[in-house]
Amino acid sequence: MALKITDLIYDRGAWRGIKDAFPAAKLTDASDYIHEGRFSVDLEAELEDWYYWLIKTGWADCSLWFQLDLRGLKKERVEIVKRALARVKAEENKEG
Repeated sequence: MALKITDLIYDRGAWRGIKDAFPAAKLTDASDYIHEGRFSVDLEAELEDWYYWLIKTGWADCSLWFQLDLRGLKKERVEIVKRALARVKAEENKEG
């Protein structure tokens, strides 16, 4: 089931990749005098698909929600992160 996802990304370099992978996503500059290059992402997607994309592309370290979920603030989401990571590993095993 698709969810409305709002995330903060702390690297402007991810902007183009997000727009390519999630064309309907709304990206908004959220920089301030402390966090230059930060932007918000609003999209509708499966959370696992969002996390899968973040892990696969290497942008997971720049995602606020991914990092919070990884720290176990929402236990049920830790399971989603594990499934997304398993998908990335399975894909890598097929390719290599």
